[in-house]
Amino acid sequence: MPVKLLTSKSGTTRRQEDESRWSKVSNAPPAQQDSVRTTFNVGSSFRVVDQHISAQQFAYLPDSKLIFTCGHWDHSCRVTAVESGHLIQSLRQHRDVITCLAVAKDFGQRWLITGSRDCTLMVWEINTDKEGAMPLSSHPLHILYGHDDAVTCVDINPEMDLVVSGSDDGTIILHNLRDGAYIRSIVDTSKTYLTVSRALATGSQDDMMSVGSSKYSRAVSGGSTGGTSTAAAVSTQLGKISWLCVSKEAYIIAYSDDDKTLCTFSLNGHVIAVREVPESLYALMLSEDGKVLITGGSSCLVVFRWVGDLFDRTIIVKCCLHIYGSNSLY
Repeated sequence: MPVKLLTSKSGTTRRQEDESRWSKVSNAPPAQQDSVRTTFNVGSSFRVVDQHISAQQFAYLPDSKLIFTCGHWDHSCRVTAVESGHLIQSLRQHRDVITCLAVAKDFGQRWLITGSRDCTLMVWEINTDKEGAMPLSSHPLHILYGHDDAVTCVDINPEMDLVVSGSDDGTIILHNLRDGAYIRSIVDTSKTYLTVSRALATGSQDDMMSVGSSKYSRAVSGGSTGGTSTAAAVSTQLGKISWLCVSKEAYIIAYSDDDKTLCTFSLNGHVIAVREVPESLYALMLSEDGKVLITGGSSCLVVFRWVGDLFDRTIIVKCCLHIYGSNSLY
């Protein structure tokens, strides 16, 4: 039996109408895209899509049926019951707006990590065992320092006792989850690696010169041929870290929207793979085994990439709307 498509009075399908609306948004200048609010008429109701809302501002704890949210004007982190929709708790410990959060559990323990524009992260213990008690204590377990600009993204791996955070200052910082100890900082040099690799492959002096005018210097060595090595002292403007995640195989995958670059690092900070993507990414998550990165963004495509090389492997479902992802703990 053929499928009947819903059509409007003009004869176009709803999908075509949605894609037409989004094409107007996509073709708008970048400065206008950030503030575009598009209203879709769905039956008798209206649905407003705000491009400022990020999946990093939400986290779901399914066994307790709690949703943690941030990004509120009063610098708070709020806990809401899924079934009733009632606000259970609102905590204000950060000195600026909370930009990201993540939840994790391990052997009965549960943690919440919040990152803020005040350049700090806070580690909270989630306690849902005591009836009538608030899920979060009034003070965090640890306060994590090290970033020089707003914290933009955070992920947790309790099996490795690891908290990984990214910032607008272009750095990725690793801390211990349980004691809050600083481990190391990783600088996102993906732009340098991409530019130098092109220059070494093409012999272009313009590419070398294009990375020689900013304040962060890095020495990048090329491959050796016939016993001789090629090295270039180059510099790069550090890109803001927009999103990151940690795999079970101890890889850190980071995305910078400044230059549309994905990068895979080891825990020691070594670059494993760097790839430019032809779109702005709004959602990133790992498969259950941690070997596949799933992304969605402005092209309305869900793309599968291997974590080790970041090459596109599969492209599925063409969506009518931009993909904003989810941040939940299953």
